[in-house]
Amino acid sequence: MKIVSRQTVAEDPEIPTRPGWEGMHLWWLIGRGSVGSERGVVCSTDFPPNKAHALHLHPNADEIFIVIKGGGSHLTADGPVPMEEGDVVFVPAGELHGFHNDRDETCSAIAFYGGIGEYEEAGYVEP
Repeated sequence: MKIVSRQTVAEDPEIPTRPGWEGMHLWWLIGRGSVGSERGVVCSTDFPPNKAHALHLHPNADEIFIVIKGGGSHLTADGPVPMEEGDVVFVPAGELHGFHNDRDETCSAIAFYGGIGEYEEAGYVEP
């Protein structure tokens, strides 16, 4: 067993500057490199007000996205869907999705990517 947190894992310094991820803050908590996981990756993310993760898809991994604090809009090919604190969304591999914090407070979320050991294995495709 290994316990990690945002206090023990460094924030990914590249995320706030990546196209489609601008302004987000992200910590890769669980993965092959951090704890030896071969079948799941977990990250913790803060979305400041009016920040978004643009529409994209992961061809090689399912995603589970949980709003821990705040809220916003889950982005889909059919338009935005409101999410509140405590809501969970399942995104099957290959489905377009994203998130926009359309609120005045920071939104904190946890994402789980199934069937992979590192995020890069999920694939990342923008429409």
